[in-house]
Amino acid sequence: MPDRSRNANFDHYAANAYDIGGHYFGGDPDRNAVSNRITRQHSQNTFWNGGATLGLPIMKNKLFLFSTFEKQTDTSYRALSYTLPTELERRGDFSQSYNAEGSLRVVYDPLTSRIVNGVVVRDPFPGNVIPAKRWDPLASRLLGNLWMPNWCTGSSGSRRTCSC
Repeated sequence: MPDRSRNANFDHYAANAYDIGGHYFGGDPDRNAVSNRITRQHSQNTFWNGGATLGLPIMKNKLFLFSTFEKQTDTSYRALSYTLPTELERRGDFSQSYNAEGSLRVVYDPLTSRIVNGVVVRDPFPGNVIPAKRWDPLASRLLGNLWMPNWCTGSSGSRRTCSC
């Protein structure tokens, strides 16, 4: 019988026996908690993490093999390009901020959210500028420590120098 005071991964070594294990951890969107309290919708993220272990003796009390396999599928993250705020955006002014298709990126006031005829409605900030009194002090300090952008991607995806 193996000594149970050791790490569980090494129990099969002392026992000179085969050891096979498996694990699974997953998420089903139909069982997720409500993540948006306004619309009462839950996350559609699906994920799973599974794996197996195999341990076996090759030479009794001398040589052992232990192997693991793990796989994770999670749709909540991806490799992305990151965007830093321009000088105007750092001052809360989004009046010159445009989407990839060229339309103005509207910034909505979260304090004006309401449901009208079953639809969430929000009002944009006047002039697309967030007033400084609404800024979080810690977020302002963190933003001050970010470096300025040094290149931008044009609407066609080509690289161009940023004038921000």
